[in-house]
Amino acid sequence: QVTLMQRRTFVALLPLLGITSSRFGMAHAPATGATSASRSAISSDGTRIAYGVTGAGPELVLLHGLMGNRQSWHTSGYVDALANNYRLILIDMRGHGESQGPTDPEAYDYASLAADIAAVVEQECESPPVLWGYSAGGGLTMACAALYPDLYRKVIVGGSFRAAVGFPDGATAGMVANARRIAAMASLPAAEVPANMLGQNIAAVAAFLEKGSYFDPHVQTLLKQYPGQVLLYLGAEDATQMHAQEKTINGSIADFFADLEYVELPGKLSHGEAFEHAEIVLRYTLPFLAQD
Repeated sequence: QVTLMQRRTFVALLPLLGITSSRFGMAHAPATGATSASRSAISSDGTRIAYGVTGAGPELVLLHGLMGNRQSWHTSGYVDALANNYRLILIDMRGHGESQGPTDPEAYDYASLAADIAAVVEQECESPPVLWGYSAGGGLTMACAALYPDLYRKVIVGGSFRAAVGFPDGATAGMVANARRIAAMASLPAAEVPANMLGQNIAAVAAFLEKGSYFDPHVQTLLKQYPGQVLLYLGAEDATQMHAQEKTINGSIADFFADLEYVELPGKLSHGEAFEHAEIVLRYTLPFLAQD
């Protein structure tokens, strides 16, 4: 078992500044440029997971948030900033983008979602990559670190702490009710569907959200055993994460990781802004990525 010296660094502003494994049996030549056509991997339950690859260098896997897709990293400027130095593997989580989307909430448990990402990583990566997720993708990143600790050499989690600290009392019932309201939109005429739901696999998004409304203590327990470096960041005005932020500031989340940096982003950013302002986020993620 790997033992690391505890290094818990909690900061408001950070200074600006290859492992091999037998799990990685499919060697490939590094990518050298523009985003490839859509690729796919088959998860352990048969679900097809779509992804794209661009750039060259150490491998970095990116997971978008709820109702996003892998294109979100392009439109917010991350791909342009990272592709010259990293081989980016951008995944559509199940129920999103070009990936298949089951409509049963039980298909969106963390074990299934983490297996999706593992299937892509084992197909594409020569050695353990860095895994970076935002919002729902951040929660999934935590689950991946918990359930496949040898598969990711370090992780970045943005805008999501709930996989570790749980939910406010009474929150789950309201979240499930919201998921079911979204599910009902699937039967509406297109003209009555809210603009932010157009183009979504509504039934799949609702199923994803409903299952994600339940806290998974199994993931929490396993997360404490993850030995790699972890960077957690949050917008100061992220109303969706305030309960988790309070617990973080109180120190409880420090007990989950041997090697943790926590960043509250400057500028009083909301949940959405803490993704959209890539120029701010990259001040802290680029130095973390560069660390050995």
